[in-house]
Amino acid sequence: MHNRYYIVDANDPNMDEIINVSVGELNTQRLSLDGTLMVIKLHDGDHNDYSFLSQYTEYSHAEILPIMASSEWTDQNQE
Repeated sequence: MHNRYYIVDANDPNMDEIINVSVGELNTQRLSLDGTLMVIKLHDGDHNDYSFLSQYTEYSHAEILPIMASSEWTDQNQE
């Protein structure tokens, strides 16, 4: 089993359902620098298929790390 991550539209109309199955609260989720995208992590061991996530790509921990290190998510001018 592995952790599952999704990058979702921060204004997704299903945000209540998304947050309900993700780790953390809405205000603790990681947003892209422009605030339009949000990374959510599903609870450990949750391998259910959720229709409200079906339009999004699933990522593993290893796959999400380089994305989160990109300029879309991290201010490259800050150390």
